[in-house]
Amino acid sequence: PVTYIGIPLRAKDRVVGVLNILGNPLRDREEQASELALINSIGDQIGVAIDNAQLLQGREERLRQLTTLNDMLRAVAAILDI
Repeated sequence: PVTYIGIPLRAKDRVVGVLNILGNPLRDREEQASELALINSIGDQIGVAIDNAQLLQGREERLRQLTTLNDMLRAVAAILDI
């Protein structure tokens, strides 16, 4: 027998993914509860890490856009001799 657990990866108030785990079933209920709490905690940390990576990617894209805009404005200013 195989046990399946699907844990939501949460960041703030949204789900950014799902952690799927397959494994051997645990027999002891206390062990099951502590393992589930640990897996949920890990899922929350992964969710925050994913969210942080997405925010960083967005900032890097915005920086590229602003750098391009700055270069264009400098070129226009040079042409107009401002």
